[in-house]
Amino acid sequence: MWRPASSPLRCEENGIDKRAVVEQLLSAGKRVAYWGDGYTDQPAARLVEEQRRFVRADLTRALEEGELEYRPFSSW
Repeated sequence: MWRPASSPLRCEENGIDKRAVVEQLLSAGKRVAYWGDGYTDQPAARLVEEQRRFVRADLTRALEEGELEYRPFSSW
């Protein structure tokens, strides 16, 4: 995997700033769904409506700790 060198959405940790992507789409008036499975997905997942928040694995535990609703999924 390579990190986009010139993207304004670049993130050193993950390659792309998932939260920034979701924020950009939402601010453009788009309906956004988010699928994630890790702790690093939490900031982006928190931005979408619960019926469009699909999670599994570590992200499930993170959202439950914050008492946020989500829709579970088992495979990509």
